[in-house]
Amino acid sequence: MSQRELGSIIENHALESVPMSQRRGWAALSFSTAGITTTLVQLFLGGLATFVAGFRIALAAGVRVTVIGTLLGWATGHVAYRTGLSSTVLARRHGFSVKGSAIASLIYAFMIIGFLALENALLYKGLVIYFGLSDSLVNRVWIYSGLTAIWIGLTTYGFSMVSRVSSVLLVIYLAVLAFIVIKLVATTGHPLRDLVSYPALLPARVLESMGAGTDAGKFIFCLNLLIGSAGALALTGADLGRYARRSCDIGIAAFAGTVAMDIARSRRRHRVHGCANAG
Repeated sequence: MSQRELGSIIENHALESVPMSQRRGWAALSFSTAGITTTLVQLFLGGLATFVAGFRIALAAGVRVTVIGTLLGWATGHVAYRTGLSSTVLARRHGFSVKGSAIASLIYAFMIIGFLALENALLYKGLVIYFGLSDSLVNRVWIYSGLTAIWIGLTTYGFSMVSRVSSVLLVIYLAVLAFIVIKLVATTGHPLRDLVSYPALLPARVLESMGAGTDAGKFIFCLNLLIGSAGALALTGADLGRYARRSCDIGIAAFAGTVAMDIARSRRRHRVHGCANAG
Protein backbone atom coordinates (compact mmCIF):
# COMPACT_ATOMS: atom_id res chain seq x y z
CA MET A 1 0.00 0.00 0.00
CA SER A 2 1.38 3.40 -1.02
CA GLN A 3 1.77 6.28 1.41
CA ARG A 4 -1.01 8.21 -0.38
CA GLU A 5 -3.43 5.29 -0.10
CA LEU A 6 -2.54 4.79 3.55
CA GLY A 7 -3.08 8.48 4.21
CA SER A 8 -6.58 8.32 2.73
CA ILE A 9 -7.51 5.46 5.08
CA ILE A 10 -6.02 6.80 8.29
CA GLU A 11 -8.27 9.30 10.00
CA ASN A 12 -6.72 12.66 10.78
CA HIS A 13 -9.13 14.87 12.71
CA ALA A 14 -7.05 15.27 15.84
CA LEU A 15 -6.74 19.05 15.52
CA GLU A 16 -9.68 19.93 13.26
CA SER A 17 -13.46 19.72 13.30
CA VAL A 18 -14.99 16.47 12.08
CA PRO A 19 -16.93 17.18 8.85
CA MET A 20 -20.65 16.39 8.81
CA SER A 21 -20.15 13.84 6.05
CA GLN A 22 -18.17 11.65 8.44
CA ARG A 23 -20.49 11.91 11.43
CA ARG A 24 -22.62 9.04 12.72
CA GLY A 25 -25.97 8.41 14.37
CA TRP A 26 -26.77 7.27 17.90
CA ALA A 27 -26.45 3.54 17.12
CA ALA A 28 -22.80 3.74 16.05
CA LEU A 29 -21.99 6.05 18.96
CA SER A 30 -23.78 3.77 21.45
CA PHE A 31 -21.76 0.75 20.35
CA SER A 32 -18.65 2.70 21.25
CA THR A 33 -19.83 3.98 24.65
CA ALA A 34 -21.29 0.62 25.67
CA GLY A 35 -18.26 -1.21 24.32
CA ILE A 36 -15.91 0.99 26.34
CA THR A 37 -17.68 0.12 29.59
CA THR A 38 -18.08 -3.63 29.03
CA THR A 39 -14.50 -4.42 30.01
CA LEU A 40 -12.91 -6.64 32.62
CA VAL A 41 -12.08 -3.56 34.69
CA GLN A 42 -15.70 -2.41 34.79
CA LEU A 43 -16.96 -5.91 35.54
CA PHE A 44 -14.55 -6.06 38.46
CA LEU A 45 -15.90 -2.78 39.85
CA GLY A 46 -19.47 -4.00 39.43
CA GLY A 47 -18.66 -7.24 41.19
CA LEU A 48 -16.98 -5.37 44.05
CA ALA A 49 -20.03 -3.11 44.48
CA THR A 50 -22.46 -6.03 44.77
CA PHE A 51 -20.11 -7.95 47.06
CA VAL A 52 -19.91 -4.99 49.44
CA ALA A 53 -23.48 -3.67 49.29
CA GLY A 54 -25.60 -6.51 47.99
CA PHE A 55 -27.64 -6.47 44.81
CA ARG A 56 -30.36 -3.96 45.66
CA ILE A 57 -28.20 -1.25 47.20
CA ALA A 58 -25.60 -1.59 44.44
CA LEU A 59 -28.33 -1.34 41.82
CA ALA A 60 -29.80 1.77 43.50
CA ALA A 61 -26.35 3.40 43.49
CA GLY A 62 -25.91 2.38 39.87
CA VAL A 63 -29.18 4.07 38.90
CA ARG A 64 -28.12 7.28 40.67
CA VAL A 65 -24.73 7.30 38.96
CA THR A 66 -26.41 6.52 35.62
CA VAL A 67 -28.50 9.70 35.88
CA ILE A 68 -25.50 11.82 36.84
CA GLY A 69 -23.22 10.24 34.25
CA THR A 70 -25.76 10.56 31.44
CA LEU A 71 -26.34 14.27 32.08
CA LEU A 72 -22.62 14.95 32.40
CA GLY A 73 -21.79 12.92 29.29
CA TRP A 74 -24.53 14.61 27.27
CA ALA A 75 -23.35 18.05 28.38
CA THR A 76 -19.72 17.47 27.39
CA GLY A 77 -20.73 15.59 24.26
CA HIS A 78 -23.05 18.42 23.15
CA VAL A 79 -20.19 20.92 23.27
CA ALA A 80 -18.07 18.57 21.17
CA TYR A 81 -20.97 18.05 18.76
CA ARG A 82 -21.37 21.80 18.22
CA THR A 83 -17.67 22.38 17.59
CA GLY A 84 -16.65 19.01 16.12
CA LEU A 85 -13.50 19.11 18.25
CA SER A 86 -12.02 16.66 20.73
CA SER A 87 -12.02 17.42 24.45
CA THR A 88 -8.33 18.31 24.58
CA VAL A 89 -8.56 20.68 21.60
CA LEU A 90 -11.69 22.24 23.10
CA ALA A 91 -9.72 22.97 26.27
CA ARG A 92 -7.03 24.61 24.18
CA ARG A 93 -9.24 26.81 21.99
CA HIS A 94 -12.14 27.65 24.29
CA GLY A 95 -10.88 27.21 27.83
CA PHE A 96 -7.33 27.16 29.09
CA SER A 97 -5.21 28.19 26.08
CA VAL A 98 -2.25 26.12 24.88
CA LYS A 99 -0.43 25.84 28.20
CA GLY A 100 -3.53 25.30 30.28
CA SER A 101 -4.86 22.61 27.98
CA ALA A 102 -1.81 20.53 28.85
CA ILE A 103 -3.50 19.79 32.19
CA ALA A 104 -6.55 18.33 30.45
CA SER A 105 -4.30 16.37 28.12
CA LEU A 106 -2.32 14.93 31.04
CA ILE A 107 -5.51 13.89 32.84
CA TYR A 108 -6.88 12.23 29.73
CA ALA A 109 -3.57 10.53 28.93
CA PHE A 110 -3.23 9.23 32.49
CA MET A 111 -6.78 7.86 32.38
CA ILE A 112 -6.38 6.16 28.99
CA ILE A 113 -2.94 4.69 29.70
CA GLY A 114 -4.03 3.54 33.16
CA PHE A 115 -7.15 1.80 31.90
CA LEU A 116 -5.26 0.17 29.03
CA ALA A 117 -2.51 -1.01 31.37
CA LEU A 118 -4.99 -2.55 33.81
CA GLU A 119 -7.03 -4.09 30.98
CA ASN A 120 -3.87 -5.53 29.41
CA ALA A 121 -2.88 -7.09 32.73
CA LEU A 122 -6.32 -8.68 33.17
CA LEU A 123 -6.40 -9.92 29.57
CA TYR A 124 -2.88 -11.32 29.93
CA LYS A 125 -3.81 -13.27 33.05
CA GLY A 126 -6.96 -14.54 31.36
CA LEU A 127 -5.06 -15.75 28.30
CA VAL A 128 -2.42 -17.44 30.46
CA ILE A 129 -5.04 -19.28 32.51
CA TYR A 130 -7.31 -20.19 29.57
CA PHE A 131 -4.55 -21.56 27.34
CA GLY A 132 -2.44 -22.99 30.17
CA LEU A 133 0.60 -20.86 29.34
CA SER A 134 3.52 -20.26 31.64
CA ASP A 135 4.00 -16.80 33.13
CA SER A 136 7.35 -16.34 31.38
CA LEU A 137 9.12 -13.28 30.03
CA VAL A 138 8.68 -14.49 26.45
CA ASN A 139 4.91 -14.85 26.84
CA ARG A 140 4.68 -11.45 28.50
CA VAL A 141 6.55 -9.80 25.64
CA TRP A 142 4.52 -11.24 22.77
CA ILE A 143 1.12 -11.01 24.46
CA TYR A 144 1.56 -7.45 25.72
CA SER A 145 3.12 -6.40 22.40
CA GLY A 146 0.19 -7.89 20.49
CA LEU A 147 -2.40 -6.16 22.67
CA THR A 148 -0.57 -2.83 22.36
CA ALA A 149 -0.43 -3.18 18.57
CA ILE A 150 -4.20 -3.79 18.50
CA TRP A 151 -4.95 -0.64 20.53
CA ILE A 152 -2.68 1.47 18.34
CA GLY A 153 -4.14 0.02 15.14
CA LEU A 154 -7.72 0.71 16.20
CA THR A 155 -7.06 4.35 17.04
CA THR A 156 -5.00 4.87 13.88
CA TYR A 157 -7.83 3.91 11.56
CA GLY A 158 -10.35 6.10 13.34
CA PHE A 159 -13.90 6.02 14.56
CA SER A 160 -15.35 3.80 11.82
CA MET A 161 -12.97 0.98 12.65
CA VAL A 162 -13.47 1.36 16.41
CA SER A 163 -17.27 1.36 16.02
CA ARG A 164 -17.21 -1.71 13.76
CA VAL A 165 -15.01 -3.70 16.13
CA SER A 166 -17.01 -2.56 19.18
CA SER A 167 -20.30 -3.66 17.63
CA VAL A 168 -19.01 -7.17 16.90
CA LEU A 169 -17.25 -7.65 20.24
CA LEU A 170 -20.18 -6.23 22.21
CA VAL A 171 -22.59 -8.73 20.67
CA ILE A 172 -20.18 -11.60 21.35
CA TYR A 173 -19.62 -10.37 24.90
CA LEU A 174 -23.35 -10.20 25.68
CA ALA A 175 -23.95 -13.62 24.12
CA VAL A 176 -21.22 -15.22 26.25
CA LEU A 177 -22.52 -13.60 29.45
CA ALA A 178 -26.09 -14.66 28.65
CA PHE A 179 -24.90 -18.23 28.10
CA ILE A 180 -23.04 -18.21 31.45
CA VAL A 181 -26.04 -16.86 33.36
CA ILE A 182 -28.50 -19.29 31.73
CA LYS A 183 -26.20 -22.24 32.38
CA LEU A 184 -25.69 -21.28 36.03
CA VAL A 185 -29.42 -20.74 36.62
CA ALA A 186 -30.23 -24.09 35.03
CA THR A 187 -27.51 -25.82 37.05
CA THR A 188 -28.43 -24.42 40.49
CA GLY A 189 -32.20 -24.60 40.05
CA HIS A 190 -32.79 -21.47 42.16
CA PRO A 191 -35.61 -19.08 41.08
CA LEU A 192 -34.72 -15.68 39.65
CA ARG A 193 -36.04 -13.78 42.71
CA ASP A 194 -33.39 -15.48 44.85
CA LEU A 195 -30.66 -14.40 42.48
CA VAL A 196 -31.54 -10.71 42.72
CA SER A 197 -31.98 -10.45 46.48
CA TYR A 198 -28.59 -11.39 47.89
CA PRO A 199 -27.23 -9.21 50.70
CA ALA A 200 -23.60 -8.19 51.09
CA LEU A 201 -21.28 -11.16 50.68
CA LEU A 202 -18.32 -9.86 52.70
CA PRO A 203 -17.93 -10.46 56.46
CA ALA A 204 -19.33 -7.76 58.76
CA ARG A 205 -15.90 -6.84 60.17
CA VAL A 206 -14.55 -6.32 56.65
CA LEU A 207 -17.50 -4.10 55.77
CA GLU A 208 -16.95 -2.05 58.95
CA SER A 209 -13.31 -1.50 58.02
CA MET A 210 -14.44 -0.20 54.61
CA GLY A 211 -16.98 2.21 56.13
CA ALA A 212 -19.82 0.10 54.73
CA GLY A 213 -21.26 -1.29 57.94
CA THR A 214 -24.70 0.31 57.41
CA ASP A 215 -26.99 0.55 54.40
CA ALA A 216 -26.13 4.24 54.03
CA GLY A 217 -22.43 3.43 54.20
CA LYS A 218 -22.81 0.73 51.55
CA PHE A 219 -24.70 3.12 49.28
CA ILE A 220 -22.04 5.83 49.66
CA PHE A 221 -19.28 3.27 49.05
CA CYS A 222 -20.93 2.22 45.78
CA LEU A 223 -21.40 5.85 44.71
CA ASN A 224 -17.72 6.59 45.32
CA LEU A 225 -16.73 3.42 43.50
CA LEU A 226 -18.85 4.04 40.41
CA ILE A 227 -18.80 7.82 40.01
CA GLY A 228 -15.16 7.93 38.87
CA SER A 229 -15.93 5.75 35.87
CA ALA A 230 -18.89 7.98 35.03
CA GLY A 231 -16.57 10.98 34.91
CA ALA A 232 -14.10 9.09 32.74
CA LEU A 233 -16.91 8.08 30.38
CA ALA A 234 -18.01 11.73 30.16
CA LEU A 235 -14.51 12.65 28.98
CA THR A 236 -14.71 9.91 26.38
CA GLY A 237 -18.19 11.10 25.44
CA ALA A 238 -16.73 14.50 24.67
CA ASP A 239 -14.42 12.90 22.12
CA LEU A 240 -17.23 10.80 20.64
CA GLY A 241 -19.58 13.78 20.55
CA ARG A 242 -17.63 15.35 17.70
CA TYR A 243 -18.79 12.44 15.53
CA ALA A 244 -22.50 12.97 16.34
CA ARG A 245 -24.96 14.15 13.70
CA ARG A 246 -27.34 15.56 16.33
CA SER A 247 -27.08 16.49 19.99
CA CYS A 248 -29.59 13.80 20.95
CA ASP A 249 -27.37 11.15 19.31
CA ILE A 250 -24.59 11.67 21.82
CA GLY A 251 -27.20 11.94 24.61
CA ILE A 252 -28.52 8.47 23.76
CA ALA A 253 -24.99 7.15 23.50
CA ALA A 254 -24.11 8.59 26.91
CA PHE A 255 -27.19 6.91 28.38
CA ALA A 256 -26.32 3.56 26.77
CA GLY A 257 -22.79 3.72 28.10
CA THR A 258 -23.77 4.59 31.67
CA VAL A 259 -26.49 1.90 31.73
CA ALA A 260 -23.99 -0.71 30.56
CA MET A 261 -21.44 0.53 33.07
CA ASP A 262 -23.49 1.16 36.22
CA ILE A 263 -26.56 -1.09 35.96
CA ALA A 264 -25.97 -3.96 33.57
CA ARG A 265 -22.53 -4.85 34.92
CA SER A 266 -23.82 -5.04 38.51
CA ARG A 267 -26.71 -7.29 37.47
CA ARG A 268 -24.50 -9.62 35.44
CA ARG A 269 -21.74 -9.94 38.00
CA HIS A 270 -24.13 -10.42 40.89
CA ARG A 271 -26.18 -13.08 39.12
CA VAL A 272 -23.09 -15.03 38.19
CA HIS A 273 -21.65 -14.92 41.70
CA GLY A 274 -25.06 -15.34 43.28
CA CYS A 275 -25.68 -18.49 41.27
CA ALA A 276 -22.26 -19.82 42.14
CA ASN A 277 -22.79 -19.22 45.85
CA ALA A 278 -26.32 -20.61 45.74
CA GLY A 279 -25.03 -23.76 44.12
